[in-house]
Amino acid sequence: MRFWTPDFFLNELDKLHKYGVKTLRLSDEMFFLNRKYYEPILNGIIERRYNFNMWAYARVDTVRKDQLELFKKAGVNWLCLGIEAGNQNVRMDIEKGRFKEVNIREIVKMIKDHGINVLGNYIFGFPEDNLETMQETLDLAVELNCEHANFYACQALPGSPLYNTAISKGWEMPTKFEEYAFLSYDCKPLPTNYLTNKEVLKFRDKAWNTYFSNPNFLNLVENKFGIENRKNVEVLNKVEL
Repeated sequence: MRFWTPDFFLNELDKLHKYGVKTLRLSDEMFFLNRKYYEPILNGIIERRYNFNMWAYARVDTVRKDQLELFKKAGVNWLCLGIEAGNQNVRMDIEKGRFKEVNIREIVKMIKDHGINVLGNYIFGFPEDNLETMQETLDLAVELNCEHANFYACQALPGSPLYNTAISKGWEMPTKFEEYAFLSYDCKPLPTNYLTNKEVLKFRDKAWNTYFSNPNFLNLVENKFGIENRKNVEVLNKVEL
């Protein structure tokens, strides 16, 4: 993996600032990892007074309490967390023990306590998922009540270890690119050791509807972002997945 230098990064932001851009997504999925990399960038943004409204990615095991104030001061108002699964066994199976066990609830609370909104990413249909473990993931999402959430059905993208596992098990795989797309009409996610891919996709749709129609979430949206944004979500809920 190659990194842009902080100076190059800041010069690119300077161009966007001159164009009047206000809202930015920092697409580096490991941005909140190496403080030697992100500190000069965030400090440079503060010094230049860009006043951006930004969101960045973070992993649940890389968020550091002593750095959250810096992120907020630089204008990072959203952190996107890969929470993925509510069941520890499911998560450990897919991660093969790479990540240390962390208290996801404490991490989310810590971020919110610093005035930063959380976007939670969740995935249904890992190899060890069944209806009960997927319900655990949905229950966790509802409990955390993040300011936004993405719900995905698990895909084994070509070249990934999960793809090789799926091939070795003879699982039904996509035969065209649009079947790999998370939100396409032709989406064909992985089956699991216990469920068909149709059951996984059906649960994902149910989870979306459950979360975004939850009164606690709608009240959160209204209190933080205004009644118009609540109405926007309520209009979305009328579209049946």
